[in-house]
Amino acid sequence: MSTKREKANAPAYVAFKTLWNFFDKLGEIGTPPRIDRSVWGDTLSGAYGSQLMAALRFLDLIDEAGNADLELRTMAEDAALRKEILQTRLLQAYKPAIGDLDLAEATMAQLQEKFRDTYSVGGETFDKAISFFTHAAQAAGIKLSPYIERSMKRRTTTGKPKAKRKPHVAKKPATASAWGRENSCRR
Repeated sequence: MSTKREKANAPAYVAFKTLWNFFDKLGEIGTPPRIDRSVWGDTLSGAYGSQLMAALRFLDLIDEAGNADLELRTMAEDAALRKEILQTRLLQAYKPAIGDLDLAEATMAQLQEKFRDTYSVGGETFDKAISFFTHAAQAAGIKLSPYIERSMKRRTTTGKPKAKRKPHVAKKPATASAWGRENSCRR
């Protein structure tokens, strides 16, 4: 496993549920020795597939060539051990960012500061990286403070259905004859 993380490296930012479902799928059909796009076929878009591969690399579950780590197979096949292995991998991969941060006491702002100081991501990718980490940590049984958990709930859903947009209806351009009739009344 690699221990060197540079600021230029982006942390995992795929939806955590996508990674979790991927483990489930591998558990059902088996884990191949190499992970590539053909493993998930057309179930993921190109962007999500790339994000999934990046997350697997970040957690050192595959190498640069896509070769699966033995623990990836274990996580897929043994749901009872998945949580324990995920916890170890998260703490190791995110050590540069959270090494000295007490997640059980920290605020969301402190966690975000650590991520900004450690990783070169911004905007929507930054938000997705924080979301991935917090949801993965929660699934792995890492104790998160109520300040972080409260922020997670606000980010996931408002509970309100999205307002439907009215379809745009183009106005018909005025014709010469209509313009002529309109102006003929004014003469």
